[in-house]
Amino acid sequence: MKTIMAAGLTKSAKKFNTIETLRILLEHPIIMFNVIRMMDKNKVRFINEAHLAQEILHYTSKVDSTEKQRLTLAFDTDNLLQSHILMDKDIYQGSCRLSFQEGIITLFRLCENSLYQELTDSKLKSRLASLWRLQERITQAELSFIDNDPDYLEFVDDLIQQLSELLSLLKQNIDRMQGLGKDLEAMSSQTSQSPSTNDDNYMGIEHKEKMLAQISYLFERHIKPTQNFLNYSTRLAKGSNLFETLESFKQAFSGNEKHNLSSQILRYSMSFSNIFVPITEVAHQVDQFLRKTRTALLQSNAMEHFHQKLITAYDKTLDRNLNKTKIDHNLVKDFDFINSLKRVSKLKDFRVGQSTSYFNNLFTELSLRLEALSFDGYTTNNEDFNLTSSIDNSESINLKRALAMFEHLSAIKLRASDDLTAMLHYRLSDSFTDYRLADLIAACQLMQEQQSEFILKTVNNKAYLRHNDEVYIYRRKKVLVKNHQEISE
Repeated sequence: MKTIMAAGLTKSAKKFNTIETLRILLEHPIIMFNVIRMMDKNKVRFINEAHLAQEILHYTSKVDSTEKQRLTLAFDTDNLLQSHILMDKDIYQGSCRLSFQEGIITLFRLCENSLYQELTDSKLKSRLASLWRLQERITQAELSFIDNDPDYLEFVDDLIQQLSELLSLLKQNIDRMQGLGKDLEAMSSQTSQSPSTNDDNYMGIEHKEKMLAQISYLFERHIKPTQNFLNYSTRLAKGSNLFETLESFKQAFSGNEKHNLSSQILRYSMSFSNIFVPITEVAHQVDQFLRKTRTALLQSNAMEHFHQKLITAYDKTLDRNLNKTKIDHNLVKDFDFINSLKRVSKLKDFRVGQSTSYFNNLFTELSLRLEALSFDGYTTNNEDFNLTSSIDNSESINLKRALAMFEHLSAIKLRASDDLTAMLHYRLSDSFTDYRLADLIAACQLMQEQQSEFILKTVNNKAYLRHNDEVYIYRRKKVLVKNHQEISE
């Protein structure tokens, strides 16, 4: 290369053929990888000869002299043109531009997944337009469908080649998009690093916005067009979609008794359909990532905005003015979310949990349950009470259940309590799996009739209990000792 030779390298008359040149390029693929990345970054199809020379000089500085000479000869402009590695060389505005063969660029893209270019809407439409041109030849009856006809044979070869290339491009595109999850994870980990200063924090937000713009561009320009292209229900303004086009080819071959070709077109159609599922999953993952990232950016910007206001108000309290020792309360008016929180009712405290009567009732209930468990004539086996009704012996079962309920209530020993109804409710619901609210009413009535040492008195204090996802409000029933009727309510 001319630029390299100007740096002091001697040019040899020897040149490599295409195979030897390509072998050297593949032995040192990093040079071409960097060249392709530079072209993709500048969004051009060529590279300046000076930039290529700089890349070669940088790379050959790390190899021995023999390999350095081989690389210099292989990347010499005349050698690249002679071996047809370069497609063209032209001078534009004083700089020499080199254009590599598209096949060479594609070969190195296949060797490095990160260099693969996602399909755009324009590329997909151009591929479909090529299939439309072949479709027109069928609709206009230009083909004879005779095996010995050269036009028909060229048509079949062109169709199969286009479908094969399209399927290969889409499969590579799917592999690249499925690896997008790792890229998103790497981006998230980079932006999750906590900044140490305000400037770093600003750069973090700026990096997040740049990341969101890049992934949004990838989603809108590459993923969604591919998803729409592979959707069989897509309707286009001009022409048929991919699957409708393939169906027209299939019917044409089938109608002319070319069943092998018709089956081959069907297999292509099924392959394109199978690609639609993974691309849809990738589209869903990226869409979820974009939604979460946008929300996180809005929240981060909002918190940073109000944090800066708060810091500014706090700095004013650090001045020499000793009268200003607190943050101005008018600052709260700028925080709409704080004003909204003011209107939310506060949670009520459970004052009964800290009162003496609460603990007295709790210990009384515990002691009564312990006595009930130790009572010989009472059993806690729920299976004795949970009887299954039938048509023939329903009256007998109801009678057994009533007797079991009566024995259970008779074993309960009362003590002074502020809420007899709640105590009976929890006792019966724990002991009877088929417990009903009517049992509680009957139990309260039975306890009212059988007590001789206590007085059951209903007061105006209301309470509630929950049963079967329903809440019932009732008036409390107190248990008072007969000789202490003077206890205030």
